[in-house]
Amino acid sequence: MSAITKQPTLEAGPVLDEDAARVGVSETEAATDRSLGEINAELERLVLERTSSLAETNRLLLLKEQALRLAQHFGGAGTWDWEIASGRLIWPDFYGSIDSLDEASMPETYSAWLETLYPEDREQVERQMDRCLRGTEDEFVVEYRIDHSRLGMRWMAGRGRCVRDDAGKPVRMIGLRIDITDRRLAEEAVRRARDEAERANLDKSRFLAAASHDLRQPVQAASLFLGMLERRNLDPETRDLVGMVSSSLEGLRGMLNGLLEVARLEAGIVAPQLRDFPVDDLLHRLASEFEEQARAKRLWLQVPPAPLIVSSDPLLLELILRNLISNAIKYTDRGGVTVECHEQADGALIEVMDTGRGIPKDKFIEIFEDFRQLDNPARDRARGFGLGLATVSRVARLMGYVIGIRSELNHGSVFSFLIPVASGHGIVEPAKNDTGRRHDDLAGRSIVVVEDDPAILLALEMLLGDWGMEVHSAASVEDVPALLDTLARPPDLLAVDYRLPNGGSGLDAVTIVHQRWPTPAILMTGDTAPERLTEAKRSGYHLLHKPINPDDLRRTLFECL
Repeated sequence: MSAITKQPTLEAGPVLDEDAARVGVSETEAATDRSLGEINAELERLVLERTSSLAETNRLLLLKEQALRLAQHFGGAGTWDWEIASGRLIWPDFYGSIDSLDEASMPETYSAWLETLYPEDREQVERQMDRCLRGTEDEFVVEYRIDHSRLGMRWMAGRGRCVRDDAGKPVRMIGLRIDITDRRLAEEAVRRARDEAERANLDKSRFLAAASHDLRQPVQAASLFLGMLERRNLDPETRDLVGMVSSSLEGLRGMLNGLLEVARLEAGIVAPQLRDFPVDDLLHRLASEFEEQARAKRLWLQVPPAPLIVSSDPLLLELILRNLISNAIKYTDRGGVTVECHEQADGALIEVMDTGRGIPKDKFIEIFEDFRQLDNPARDRARGFGLGLATVSRVARLMGYVIGIRSELNHGSVFSFLIPVASGHGIVEPAKNDTGRRHDDLAGRSIVVVEDDPAILLALEMLLGDWGMEVHSAASVEDVPALLDTLARPPDLLAVDYRLPNGGSGLDAVTIVHQRWPTPAILMTGDTAPERLTEAKRSGYHLLHKPINPDDLRRTLFECL
């Protein structure tokens, strides 16, 4: 019984082990299923993330492509690609959208594209492209014209680069083309406007030159006649009248000389002649000259001593100061004008100060323009042409000076500029002055005068004869040879008008005389055309500008002798 009782117990063991194993297998399968599920889930998550990222990337790429195309559209730009080996020409963004050719007529080869260009533009385009293909240049830029089916001619700009293989052989060329029609039309409009402005300026110069010449002729005759009259013994009342006429004529001569200075500066015939000289001599000479003008307006004119030796062109410096002082007196109603010059570390500072009306700050540039007068809207010619400060500006630029301005309305203005001080402060010998020589020194001298204006010729004959000279005159170049045949001896001097009848020139008359005798010559001109002034200056002869002051004429005659 006992053995029988124990047997089932011994057999029950293996049954329990199978169940346990079955349970273990189930758990392993479950774990494997869970792992596969997790892996699948992770894979699905990763796929979704990658898909989402790729979609986002594609979306961003699409946006950038749209932005690029939009920029190309508004910029009138398009791309192209030329496969050199096959000759195929590709237009990724449709050639017709820019060059206005429909899809059927898109050029498929380089040569076909060249046919769409204006014939006169093809050569330079081919030349640029060839240089790039040969490697002479890395890139090319060309501009050419095409025909638009609706808009007509269009300007295009092409820019590209050549792509080469490892051996350096060109395999393709890629680039960009841009519609630049608006830019080219704008440039052409600016060019036309500039040309028109230049023509208008040239017409203005020609008009002023012609007007100046025609005005100078009668003024010249009046100046010469008046010069002779002033040397006569006149009663006090008549001398006062002559003085008033002389003053008026001097004002007119000053305005004409203003036009002349502008013309000479524009012609480029003024070259600075630098030398060392005492600036005090110049300042006080100008003070004496303008003293009466200031006194007539009940103004004071102060010029403190300036014991400095400066390095400048005395004539050009005088021209600057003369215009600044004249302007200061003209626009000052109460108080006066002060002209000072004092040494600074970097040169001599010259200041022209007035207590006048002042200048608005927004007009500091405008006042230096030609014919500009701020307080003369009615163009009162008694107040000049408005060329004073314009001349100051031109001469200052020529000399390298910078004109400074300080001004306060109703309190006055200060014009200042800096000039070099002479390196050595020694005494400078004064320039020789021939004006003190008596005109009797010309007595017995002979002179040939060629002048076509009868009044001026008569005045010259009378004035030179009054100085004791023997005068031989002619009215044209054609009359000169016959006149020379009548002379018993060579003339001592020759004075000729620059512009003579029938297109003749005073230079022609000088040439005729010099074929016989080397007579010193003087050119007289009322012409202010820049080209004629340049030619007259280039001749090398003494040059006098009408209206000629008798004292200037006499001094020049002495210089020639």
